[in-house]
Amino acid sequence: MDLREIHATTMANLPRVFGLRDVILLYSIAIVSLQWLPTAAQIGPASLVLWGLTLLVFFVPSGLVVVMELSSRYDCEGGLYVWVKQGFGDIHGFIGGWSYVIANLVFFPTVLLFIAGTACVAVGDIWPGLKDSHVFNLCFSLAILWLVVGANIIGLRQAKRLTNGCAVVMVLVLVVLIVCAVACALRFGSATTFSGHWWPNLILSTQRSPSSFPL
Repeated sequence: MDLREIHATTMANLPRVFGLRDVILLYSIAIVSLQWLPTAAQIGPASLVLWGLTLLVFFVPSGLVVVMELSSRYDCEGGLYVWVKQGFGDIHGFIGGWSYVIANLVFFPTVLLFIAGTACVAVGDIWPGLKDSHVFNLCFSLAILWLVVGANIIGLRQAKRLTNGCAVVMVLVLVVLIVCAVACALRFGSATTFSGHWWPNLILSTQRSPSSFPL
């Protein structure tokens, strides 16, 4: 079965339920996240330079060149797997798809634990020792995991509502933080003295935290 037959079969059986708004909200919650702010703060003002470099050398090329070009050329179900398979063969496609799945197995638990930690901070005055409870972190993370899995089992048409709702909440929280920060800076001045170098010291930054880079 060639690519045209695969594309015809996929388009016949796979309804398009994601619109432009849904894609924008999905990208916003996947890329912009509060959990990276404390990590970036370890570097200081140089993190802004790193974010700018990342935007220019990673997100713009991958978004405008790689994703748009490959998605329009191979617009059938499969994403990264289909792109690599059509370009380099079945074995390379399998390795690319498998590597992507394994990367999510490592990344997704950190997101779940971050959500659990945020929930602990929100109710810290009620249950002060909750963040140190392994049972709570495990049960809370599994509950969120099965909520997401269940929503996707029901269908992407319903699952996207969960993603859109989380994205809207995250954007609102970021807007509130930015407005409060600007208001405090104008009234009381900056709480932080920016005495560091704007150009990042890559060796020192790597020694501090390997995950300090926005990549």
